[in-house]
Amino acid sequence: MSAPQFKPPAKTYGGATAWGWVVIVVCCVGMLAGLVVFALRDTAVPASQIENDALFAAGGDPSRIRPLALYRGQKVTVFGDSWTSGYSADPPTLGFAHLVGSRLGASVTAVLGAGGTGYVNPGKKGVGNYLARMRALPVDPDTRLLIIQGGLNDFKDNANLAELVVQTIAVARQKFPKAQIVMVGLAPPKMSNSARRIDTVLQSAAEASNVPYISPVQEDWIAEDNVAAVIDPSTEHPSTAGHAYIADQMVRALTALAPPAPSES
Repeated sequence: MSAPQFKPPAKTYGGATAWGWVVIVVCCVGMLAGLVVFALRDTAVPASQIENDALFAAGGDPSRIRPLALYRGQKVTVFGDSWTSGYSADPPTLGFAHLVGSRLGASVTAVLGAGGTGYVNPGKKGVGNYLARMRALPVDPDTRLLIIQGGLNDFKDNANLAELVVQTIAVARQKFPKAQIVMVGLAPPKMSNSARRIDTVLQSAAEASNVPYISPVQEDWIAEDNVAAVIDPSTEHPSTAGHAYIADQMVRALTALAPPAPSES
């Protein structure tokens, strides 16, 4: 009868054999990969959100805001709400947007106004909010100055106002690749804490996007002593004279953003 052969015991590591640890590692890797795939599937971040996060993380850099290059013969585009469209002016071509272009000596003034819309508000006619409207525009390589006006229609629903402003500016840069962009905030006929808060949000979003911001709220364009001369009470919009006044204020503010003219020696 032959003697039983001796088999050395398998090496163990922490109570498990080497092959056992291999199986455990493979299983863990598989489970981890499955979890990653599941997480990526359910929590994929849209490109627009990544863009927003990058812009807000930068916090804006005032040194990157170039002085405006205002010169006669350039194409000016004004994008905004019913104020931009010239509503309540008689005729609408006497609205502030047309007047601003004329006073700046623009060769062409494109007016893209849609009543009731805002950065958040799509308007009652379903035109779309500013971001949707901006995305629908064709690329315009000719505009050299793009003025984005608004905020007055975003009082009720403005939880994601800042994000939508940043996205709108990002798309505007794609649609108007050669244009300098300026944001103009709301000019409420009656001042309120809500108006001030929206103005602050708009300014912060503009600064985060390195875009100059003109604040009618902070500059008191409309106050108790002139509201009757600026706003038509029957429409709650600027009258013809009011549009002319708004144009004066806007041209003054835009000129202030341009470098001073060289002095004659």
